[in-house]
Amino acid sequence: MCPKLLSAILAMGIMSIANAAPKTPQLTDLCKIQPTPQTTTIDPTTLSEIVRNRIPEFWDGFDTGFGGVPSFRPDGAPTAANATELETRLFEDPHLNDFLLIAPQSARLFSRREILQAARMRDPYRAIGKVLINDGELRSACSGALVGMNLLLTAAHCVRNITNDWTLEFIPALNAEDPGQPRPWGSAFAERCISVGLDDDYAVCQLDSTIGEKTGHLGWRASLYNGFYLGGEWSSVGYPTNFKGGNVAALEDVKIASVEDTAGESGVAKVFSSQPYVDEGWWGGPLYGQDGDDFFAVGVVSAAVDRGGYQHIFATSSFHSGGPRMGELIEYAAMEWKSVR
Repeated sequence: MCPKLLSAILAMGIMSIANAAPKTPQLTDLCKIQPTPQTTTIDPTTLSEIVRNRIPEFWDGFDTGFGGVPSFRPDGAPTAANATELETRLFEDPHLNDFLLIAPQSARLFSRREILQAARMRDPYRAIGKVLINDGELRSACSGALVGMNLLLTAAHCVRNITNDWTLEFIPALNAEDPGQPRPWGSAFAERCISVGLDDDYAVCQLDSTIGEKTGHLGWRASLYNGFYLGGEWSSVGYPTNFKGGNVAALEDVKIASVEDTAGESGVAKVFSSQPYVDEGWWGGPLYGQDGDDFFAVGVVSAAVDRGGYQHIFATSSFHSGGPRMGELIEYAAMEWKSVR
């Protein structure tokens, strides 16, 4: 079976082609050969030197507050000011009991099904999606967000150290519980991905189509000052594999408890810890904020630390990777790959 068809079927939770065929006629034209994405790593010092020389305006604003690039929203596309605008609050939903063990401190947790019913057409949900990585078998599932028309931001550990031929498919606003229209915006495959060092768990991938023209994309913001992150109001969206069959959850009120400067006193690379909420599959999902109609990523979900509990149920912290270096990588990729913004 071709990887794209297999990914599509697995993404919708369908166990066989026989079962999938009557429900998913849109899968019949998916068997096209997809190349293995080229993966590269750039030295962080080299990255900074290139950005400083070729994009001198990049650092405007960082000395006094924050810098970044705004999001893009297609003309006429509505936005959701925040998840509380959704039609259904799910905190009382008994089906959330298992997941609330993972995020016991959260009172604002929503399932992707309700997000898609109420906000299928809204920002920022439609620019965030599932990342399926296939090397003949479904190797892993992560999350990611568009930060350009064809630029995907995800976790670096999702795309590193894959030895076989593989594909990476990004499916924005995937709704695995809707057999009629599980992929409201289609999908796109990665052609190449780039990351920095092992301490910086974010990667940018170039997709094979400008799918962001339909979905819109997030912007990004970063600061040298830890107070920007500690005092912010953040949200996260991702596809935890053990929650509602791999469908997406959204979490508001992500509280950053501490910030570590992983690049020393320069402050260009940071790891933020928050209350526990993530599980496998949420890796790569954006930690984002909102300023009016501008939704901007400040980091990606990277890891969880637990006390030996099963599937992070007893996690003590969730970790995110971000900082100005993440912005450098996004802008470097956009420049090198001549990506449309």
